[in-house]
Amino acid sequence: MTSATKTIVVFSFLTSCFFASNSQAKPYSALVLPKGSGLFKLSYRSGTVTETYDDQGKMVPTGDAIRTDLNAANMISIDGRLAELVKELNEYGKMENGLRLGDSLLLGTVTANAKAQINASVLQLGYGITRNISIFGALTHVRASVDAKLQMKSNNNALQIAESLGDLAYDQVKEGLTLASRVSVTDVEGAIVSKGYKPVENWENSGIGDVYAGFIYGQAWRINRKFIYDLAFVPNLSIPTGYVEQPDYLQDVSVGTGTYRLGLGINQLARFKSSALGFNVNYSHGFASTREKRVPLSDEPLIDKNRSTEVQYSPGDEMSAEVLVKQKLWRAIGLGYRVGHFQHSEDSYSGKLVGNYDALSSGSDKSKNYQEMEISFDTVSMFKRKKFAYPFAVALSYHDIFDALNTDDLNYWQFSLTGYF
Repeated sequence: MTSATKTIVVFSFLTSCFFASNSQAKPYSALVLPKGSGLFKLSYRSGTVTETYDDQGKMVPTGDAIRTDLNAANMISIDGRLAELVKELNEYGKMENGLRLGDSLLLGTVTANAKAQINASVLQLGYGITRNISIFGALTHVRASVDAKLQMKSNNNALQIAESLGDLAYDQVKEGLTLASRVSVTDVEGAIVSKGYKPVENWENSGIGDVYAGFIYGQAWRINRKFIYDLAFVPNLSIPTGYVEQPDYLQDVSVGTGTYRLGLGINQLARFKSSALGFNVNYSHGFASTREKRVPLSDEPLIDKNRSTEVQYSPGDEMSAEVLVKQKLWRAIGLGYRVGHFQHSEDSYSGKLVGNYDALSSGSDKSKNYQEMEISFDTVSMFKRKKFAYPFAVALSYHDIFDALNTDDLNYWQFSLTGYF
C-alpha cells in the first residue's frame, strides 16, 4: 500500500505539465517546471479493503491473515493445559487418517471478519530551479481504520473422538474432551489477551505518512513539428515518518515503510499536438533498520509477549514501471489512462533472540498490476492564451488492482487540484 502510494505521488507530479506549450525551436521539457515557477497539488483518495491477494494470486478475505486452525499443536501453544490431554489421547492409538488421537484433535478454525478503510490526503510541491531542474516533495496524511471481529467455524471433533473411545477412555479424558468441545470465540479472545496482544476489535490511526522528496533533471527534443520527445531522471528519497505495524496488535495496518529508501526514476514522454504517451520506471533500495517484532520459536499462531524484541530489518528492493496515455478531448477537458506493475522483493529479519526469523519474512514479497482511469479539466493552455484568469487543473481518477501477490485489494477514487505560482 505504502509503496503504491509512493509510486503514485512521484509519477502524478511528473505528469502535471504534459500539455505545456512549446513553440520554440528548443522546447522546454514538460517533465520539469519552468525556472522560477512553482506547483502545488492537493489530492484526496479513499478506499476500502475487504479482500487480499494471497501468495498464489487468489483473492481471500482480509481477515484470513489471522486464520488459525485450532489443532492440537496450535492449541497447546495457546493453552499449555491441553498438552496433558493430547498426550493421554495419543496413547489410545490412531484414527482412520493415520494421525494419533491426540494429534488429530481439532477444536475449530478461527478467522476474523475484517474491513479496512484507508483515507489519504496528499500535498505535493514542486519548484523550477533552472530550465532543466525542478525539486519536489510530498507529504501524506493517512487515516486508517480496521473493523475486525473474531469468528469461529464449528469443525470441532472432540466429541467424535470421545464417542470413538467409548468405555476405553478414563473419566478424566472424557471430561477433558467434553470441555474441549465447548471451546468458543470467547476462549480464543481470552488466549489472545493472555499472550499480551490487544483485543481483536476496532482499531484506527491518524497521522503523517512517509515523506518523499527529490529532484528532476529533464530535457526535451523536437523531432518534427508535431512530435516532441522528453526524457527525465528523477532521484528520490523517502523518509520513514509513517506508522508501521506494532507487535501487540494482530489487526493494525502499516501506512509507512519504516525505513529510508533511495530511488532513481527514468521517465520518457512522447508529446503530440493533443495527446501524449509516457513510460516511467523507478527503482529504489531500502536501507537496513530496526523494528520491534515478536519472534516465533517455530510457527506458533500466537507468540508470547516476552519474545518481543528489537530485530534487524533488511527491506527488499522495489521496482515499478508504467505506461500512460493522455488525450485532450475539447478545450480544457482531457482523459488519461495508465497501466503499471509494482514489485517489492522479500524482506529479511535477524536478531540475537533464537527463533524462526523466516516466519517474519513470509509474505513480504509483494507485487501488483494496476490500471488507472482519469478525467481532467486543465486551464493552463487557456491561461497562456489569456482566456482564463488563473492556471489550475482538477482531476478525478479511479485506481484499480487487477492482479497481485501478497497485496491488499485497495482500489480507490482520487480527486486532485493542481495550481501554479
